[in-house]
Amino acid sequence: MGVNVSTEDFATLEGFVNKSNDERAEILRNAGWEPEAETHVANMEIGKTDRAEYEHLQPYNNPPIGILIETEEEIWNNFVKDEETTSKSEGKKRCHVTSDGYDKKDNDAMVGVQTSNPTESIHAYNFSNTRQRYHAKISTSICKISKEEIEQELQKIFNKERFQMEVLFKNGNQYLYVIFTSAQERLRLTNCIKIQQSVGKFYADSERDCTHKSPIELCVDYIPAQATELDIKNVLEGELGYMREITFWPIRGNNQFKKAKIMLEVTCSDKHLIETWSLPMGDNNRIKITPTKLSHEDRNTRIRYGAKVM
Repeated sequence: MGVNVSTEDFATLEGFVNKSNDERAEILRNAGWEPEAETHVANMEIGKTDRAEYEHLQPYNNPPIGILIETEEEIWNNFVKDEETTSKSEGKKRCHVTSDGYDKKDNDAMVGVQTSNPTESIHAYNFSNTRQRYHAKISTSICKISKEEIEQELQKIFNKERFQMEVLFKNGNQYLYVIFTSAQERLRLTNCIKIQQSVGKFYADSERDCTHKSPIELCVDYIPAQATELDIKNVLEGELGYMREITFWPIRGNNQFKKAKIMLEVTCSDKHLIETWSLPMGDNNRIKITPTKLSHEDRNTRIRYGAKVM
């Protein structure tokens, strides 16, 4: 029993459930459909069907009132549309969105990493206008090609002004380092399949990273009273970075030391900065270095001392 309704004819049934039985029968006859029994109209009204192929579409055998059972073709088409929508959504992760740190030059290397500012391009900073540095390394013993050939391979993915290269020793091993000014570009390299195939696998070396984009504030204690700004500048530049501003606290009484607040443009690694508690300055004297944004735990660590007998 029931009426065979094609998907193209659904529009004809608009408002069907709100019609009287006579009006429904007339609509069906005008459309060229002949109801086989009165039970069909009731079934259409409450959304049921007596066709066996649709039984699996009726949870609890009671769909919502006024809803027509979809044909298998419609269900399949809707499924395909949902899959396409999902695929397109996933595909956005692999498209070119400069502000989010994507790049379309190398499809297999695209990895979605949001920048701290969604409107900021990863190309906003370069080696001339920022001290930020992010390192990727590969052991020279496993490189498949020479350093010069590696540079040529990298230039197929990055503009040559976007990276630097150097060979250094670490823990007795020799590594080739590629340096970037953004974490997104480094991540693109470490995940690049083409580079893995032609050169080898690069790994991030965060111990060498400098992530400070802007100058930071330091509190410097135990500065010899006779020391000048130039003296302090020379000490800091050799180890931590460039001094941009300095403010001295007044010296009280006959105190042999003074204290200063310094704005420092960091050039060393984050690791080196956090591990530098003091620097030598003057005879048998060390100035104490404390970043003002140091965590409470790290501050407490810096006032503990230890010694061992050899």
